[in-house]
Amino acid sequence: MNFKIVILTLSCFGFFLSGCATPAKVDQMIYAPGDIEKVSPVSTYYKSIVVENVSGGSETNPLFSSQVSSEDFKGALEGSLRNANYLSDNSPGKYILTADLISLDQPFMGINMTVRAAVDYKLKDHISGKILFNDTIEAPFMATMSDAFIGVERLRLANEGAIKYNIRKLIDKLNSIKANY
Repeated sequence: MNFKIVILTLSCFGFFLSGCATPAKVDQMIYAPGDIEKVSPVSTYYKSIVVENVSGGSETNPLFSSQVSSEDFKGALEGSLRNANYLSDNSPGKYILTADLISLDQPFMGINMTVRAAVDYKLKDHISGKILFNDTIEAPFMATMSDAFIGVERLRLANEGAIKYNIRKLIDKLNSIKANY
């Protein structure tokens, strides 16, 4: 058999199995109320944070790879903060949180796909403008063949997991800082 025909056949088979890329699902990136520690009502940050200026996300092109849009990332961030009792019911809120998705490192292909999300978060006091923290949080997540057989679905799951875990690390950070200034 001709080598070119084998490569072409395998490429077509791979394309057939890969399907079309789908964007990350917001609901899969949000921590449910029972899955995350809620902040105490006596905390300075209790229901006092508003999320603004989420950037760095990318829209998914179905012909390429799954991505996380800025809008979906913001929805996941707000949903998780709401479930942890950090999100303010009022705008502008006492504290303003901005997030910049600086990288979503994805594998080109693989059986196990690990995506690393790096997000630059900035939390500042709304009135004084004082920055309470400016930190880059990195979080990996691996999706395996047992999670999804199709590669593009595995990549989407890895994207969602990396963003969700990144948000978890942010909430852990918020739980550990004090607003004594």
